[in-house]
Amino acid sequence: MSYLSSNLDTIVQTPFEKLDAEHTARIFGVDYARLLLNEGGELFVTRIGWKRLPALLPDRWFLNKRYVNEGFRLPGGTGNVFRLDAPTPTKPNLKLVVKIARSGQDVPLFVPGTFLDDISEEDVRYARWNSPFEEFGLVNELRRGRFGPQDLRIRTKRPLAIYCPPREFKDWQLGRSGSVWRNMEQALQHAQEIAAGTHVHLHASRTYIMLFEWVDGENAEDCYKAGLVSEEEVRQLTLRVVGELAAKGFRVLDNKPRHFILRPQEGRGLVRRNGELVYTLIDFELLQRTEACEEWHRRQKQALPDSMPVLQKPNEQPTPMR
Repeated sequence: MSYLSSNLDTIVQTPFEKLDAEHTARIFGVDYARLLLNEGGELFVTRIGWKRLPALLPDRWFLNKRYVNEGFRLPGGTGNVFRLDAPTPTKPNLKLVVKIARSGQDVPLFVPGTFLDDISEEDVRYARWNSPFEEFGLVNELRRGRFGPQDLRIRTKRPLAIYCPPREFKDWQLGRSGSVWRNMEQALQHAQEIAAGTHVHLHASRTYIMLFEWVDGENAEDCYKAGLVSEEEVRQLTLRVVGELAAKGFRVLDNKPRHFILRPQEGRGLVRRNGELVYTLIDFELLQRTEACEEWHRRQKQALPDSMPVLQKPNEQPTPMR
């Protein structure tokens, strides 16, 4: 199986900004290098991931289910999430989080009212997993932090790439709701507002896999079990995360301590700043904007010039890179 084998060195050395328009896309505000691979899959690489492209190619982590056979399945979650070191020829191995997207599937959601009083029964009933591109878009927006207090920064794991393998499945095998998937596809089309680059569609019969960079540390739940933090501190941290997310215009429907990574120090407890625990947020499948943030974005769009860029025709497809 070959992945860009003939011109990989040239591609890697090309600055992200210098990539040909036919191999780029901008979706939900995120710029991607879009690579059609020789085996038929598609790889969408973010600016952050571009410098580590060799480690993100499927033969380094996906081929022969390496992420399953050699990786470590992360415990405590309901989804398929794996931790794996991806080798790179000239750099240290890249610590990857390999996450199978559950977009379009049912959401087995329980919301603890203690922490999320603003979540209604209707929110829970109609909750859906973000599509991979929505998830990356919202994470990118949260990382940029344009909404809310500018001195507040929420750390997140780094989004690197989205891979769509070529294998196709029957609808029942993927467990997706057709109506939910169509709504995600419609949202995706509205999110591509640039003239340059290629027009992207969701493949209803394929899986999507998201690649993030691993965050060193331990989740707050395990830190509590290890005696590094008290139950009350975990409770206060959860309330703080919910409040800080809201201040930046977001909420996560299933926020919980397992999603907060803390940093233990040898013999010195957990890393703190100004007396408060330093945390990194790592789960975004149910990340949403708040109503205040949505309204802010609507006002931002209304302030844009009337002459919006024109989309490319949907049937335009890039040439596979060889």
